[in-house]
Amino acid sequence: MGAGEDSPPNWPVNHRSGSLRWEKLAQNGGWLVMGVIVLVGLLGGWGGGPLSDATARDVGSGLAIEYDRFSRATGQNDLRLRVPVPNGAETVAVLVSASYLSDNQVESLDPEPSEVTASEGSVRFDFLVGEGAEVGVTFDLAPQGAGARSGWVSVPGGDRVEFWQFVYP
Repeated sequence: MGAGEDSPPNWPVNHRSGSLRWEKLAQNGGWLVMGVIVLVGLLGGWGGGPLSDATARDVGSGLAIEYDRFSRATGQNDLRLRVPVPNGAETVAVLVSASYLSDNQVESLDPEPSEVTASEGSVRFDFLVGEGAEVGVTFDLAPQGAGARSGWVSVPGGDRVEFWQFVYP
């Protein structure tokens, strides 16, 4: 090809190497974006996987929570607590941030609390306990809308265990 020619004389269409380079670059960029989306999905970035499953705890009180960082607005979301039982206690109490509960509808709670008390900024759940070192509490929640949200859980006298979630539409 000469200096002023765009394509060889026997090609049926004009050949512009500059536009082909941009087209190839866009195609490779698209493949890269699709690969990242698939990888994030496999790791749980869209819900249910190693990126999504999370645990937070207060070492001082022994309270531990398990939750999903990512969930869907049309799905169900579990908040699982492991609450230590003090020696000789007949009940344990858990405080949950009112703002987190207002962002989620509580579908069910296992075990059923013996008493629920709302105060400014938190809701207290009291549970009857039997013998054992800890009690497991599961909140089955339905997210109300999409977006980022945060919350906290604590036991009376313990530090807050803070967490965040992102709910996809």
